Amino acid sequence: MQREDVLGQALQLLEIQGIASTTLEMVADRIDYPLDELTRFWPDKEALLYDALRYLSQQVDIWRRQLMLNEELTAEQKLLARYTALTECVSNNRYPGCLFIAACTYYPDPGHPIHQLADQQKRAAPRLHPRTADNA
Repeated sequence: MQREDVLGQALQLLEIQGIASTTLEMVADRIDYPLDELTRFWPDKEALLYDALRYLSQQVDIWRRQLMLNEELTAEQKLLARYTALTECVSNNRYPGCLFIAACTYYPDPGHPIHQLADQQKRAAPRLHPRTADNA
């Protein structure tokens, strides 16, 4: 099984069960992979959560960059594209932004790597709006 597949399944499970409830055992069961093999790559839940959030953050950043650099779309279309993407996520019972908020709450120490990663993504999200709204 590919790393991205494991992280994608872990993200879905985290969105459904929440950070506090999700365990490595649950992820192993979901992907039908032996727990001892899974722990070779992610020794604990925190390591998997960090990697999953980093993977999600990279996906969001790539999407955001592609959208902002797309010269074929007007500023208004770029702004609407964000809402279209969010609507699609919610329609598929996916709530990726909520994971970043939950991670900051679950790891309240601003010095914790998971808190820092999640906070960085939370701060990046609104930056799309002012630039596109000003130009719309």
